Amino acid sequence: MMRIESIEVINTKLPLKSEFSISRGSVADKSVGAPHIYVKLKVDSGLVGWGECRPSHRWSYETEETVLSTLTNYIVPAIIDMDISDIQSIHKVMDTEIAPSTHPGQPIAKSSIDLAIHDVLAKNVNQPLYEFFGSNKKVKIPLCYTVFANKPSEAENIVKDAVEEGYKCFKVKLGHDSIIEDLRILESIVKYASGGIIWADPNQAYNVKNTIKYSSEFSNLGVNYLEQPIAAGDITGHEKIKDHCSIPIAVDESIFSIDTLNEFITRKAADVFVVKVCKMTGLHRSSKAIEIALDAGMEVLASSLTESRLAMAAGASLFSSFGLEVPMDLNGWQFLADDITSGGVTVEKGEICLEGLPGLGAMVDEDKVLSFKQ
Repeated sequence: MMRIESIEVINTKLPLKSEFSISRGSVADKSVGAPHIYVKLKVDSGLVGWGECRPSHRWSYETEETVLSTLTNYIVPAIIDMDISDIQSIHKVMDTEIAPSTHPGQPIAKSSIDLAIHDVLAKNVNQPLYEFFGSNKKVKIPLCYTVFANKPSEAENIVKDAVEEGYKCFKVKLGHDSIIEDLRILESIVKYASGGIIWADPNQAYNVKNTIKYSSEFSNLGVNYLEQPIAAGDITGHEKIKDHCSIPIAVDESIFSIDTLNEFITRKAADVFVVKVCKMTGLHRSSKAIEIALDAGMEVLASSLTESRLAMAAGASLFSSFGLEVPMDLNGWQFLADDITSGGVTVEKGEICLEGLPGLGAMVDEDKVLSFKQ
């Protein structure tokens, strides 16, 4: 038995090398950096685990301030002295402190604790996390390249460079002034993508009527997936577009819990489940959700919230254990100029490479943590 002895919550701002926007606007200000909140969890055996979350107020309701308050004032005091191996009970206590509603209740904040716990559990048996999850085959995992462009010419240049670097899958952020404009950008991307997978994501910018109206044009262009075209809470609308669209419909912001996933499955309201570790309160429930989706015949796509290499390594380790075939949308490295890690994880030639270190797999540099601390 290992008991949680202490948890330090560390607020950082990581420098950006480029801006990143979704249909709702910019998700980080390059002039101030991106908020990344880390937790340093120590157990009574002396082992230390690290976790991370990256709140983005234009993507979900969680902000830098709510994450800090949730962790410092509620979650951390409640789980001190708990047995770290009883992860189900720890999640139950976190859910008691911050109650679920239609969402799990501050899932992004809770996910940072879950990652730190898994870091300790894997270190305790001297295994990299992907082995802890039952996979020892895949340490080089294909990545998807995120494309955000306001003009077709911009998109062309981004994709040309990405293809040269070895990328074969492109996550395209849409939601411009019109779907016609989005289609023009997609057309230019398809032209230069060398037959790669095209994963279009309007981030809820469309409605049911225009999604159905233009769905055949997405298909004719060769788009492989259309993610979250309409409002997240409109399950009836998702049923309609799934029934009327030939292109596979993927859902991301719609599903933050296993209960909602089961509702989408029961109502046959989507073809594809997009899993983010952070929105499912961590690795524990993400693993369960992936199993449920695959068992129901849904395809699963792996995604993230521009996290640093620490959370990237955690997600990649879990996702690779399920053998997910479509390159993963773990894109933090594209937009961050630096982070708190100093080894264990590299990105090269369109792949994330895990070097097999025990735990999450990323080596944390505490001097860098202090340098970015707010």
